[in-house]
Amino acid sequence: MDHRADLTQWGPHFVTGLLGPLLAEPGVRLVKGFYARVRTEADGSVSTEGGRVTELVARPVLSLWWPHLAGVVQPLAGEWAARRSLIESLSIPVGYGVELATLLDTAARHGLDALGQVDLGSRAHKHQANHDLAVMAAELLAVAARRRSGPYPPVPGLALEQYDREDGHVRRRTRPVPTDERPPASTVRRPAGAAPAAGTAQAAGAAPAAGTAQAAGAAPAAGTAQAASTAQAASTAPAAGRPELLHAAE
Repeated sequence: MDHRADLTQWGPHFVTGLLGPLLAEPGVRLVKGFYARVRTEADGSVSTEGGRVTELVARPVLSLWWPHLAGVVQPLAGEWAARRSLIESLSIPVGYGVELATLLDTAARHGLDALGQVDLGSRAHKHQANHDLAVMAAELLAVAARRRSGPYPPVPGLALEQYDREDGHVRRRTRPVPTDERPPASTVRRPAGAAPAAGTAQAAGAAPAAGTAQAAGAAPAAGTAQAASTAQAASTAPAAGRPELLHAAE
């Protein structure tokens, strides 16, 4: 389960809400959260106009090249949950492209029925400057281009040229754009004789810790049913919104 570290407004229902579809729907592999994105403006006022990269890059890209995914409300949401077997099979971009890459790869391999989304209400986080968001946008476009035209090696030294006006002069600034992707975890092998890290044996199939079986979709332990029902209550759409919001895009 992925969760942003820069959130300023959220609640514990994010956890139960995202896990709920994985517990209730065996075929669901990836659950995306969606919400009203609260943004504090320079004058102190509050609006729901957050998500600049989503509106200006991710949503147009999906509408043009992957229209069947246009029903995903927050394609770049950093609040999402996935089954371990799925995550181990995916390559993971090192930068901000991880959300888009995971969404595209899951849909390509397992279809729309493997996707779910949950209404988490609203959330706020720290916002970045436009020049920083431009680098994020370039990372997303690199991820999209790679998956649209088939696998190809990352472009070495990819950079974004930006311009600032300082003291009456225009200055150019070159920003590197991360394009590398880590290989799927299932393809990484531990060197022979290397001792496993703490907790590795447990994750590899030993008796799971409390809550581990739930996230993996196994039979819930005592008290888990309550968490699952809580997750359903946290969502405003039936079955985590999956049939109505995702199938409508087909």
